[in-house]
Amino acid sequence: MKHYIGIRAVLATSMNADEALKNNIKVDESDIHKDGYCVKIDNNLFWLSKSKFESKYKSCETPLESLEFQFSELSKMYEKFRDFISGDKFDKKITNVVERRLLFKQATLLSEYLEILKYRIKIRKEK
Repeated sequence: MKHYIGIRAVLATSMNADEALKNNIKVDESDIHKDGYCVKIDNNLFWLSKSKFESKYKSCETPLESLEFQFSELSKMYEKFRDFISGDKFDKKITNVVERRLLFKQATLLSEYLEILKYRIKIRKEK
């Protein structure tokens, strides 16, 4: 199988399952009477339970929330990247010296970028 990455910005509003059903929005039978969100993607409305929605989506309404989201996602990516370049597979898969140096430089720059985001978050929180 191939690898795919998907990140999508959505519009959503808090809505319980009963209200969603009243608005003709499909709700899984197991989710009846639960709290959740009405989500709009590509002019289509659907409903997700609160736990499913909050595990998939993070609010980016304010600049601080946007920075925190960027930091969280890039931190995960950086950890995987760092694990790869410090692991056994790196030596086997990446044999070109120039490419190896570029990957180490990329890791350094990503780390520096994360530090900048962390500092910007700190500044925003102090306001």
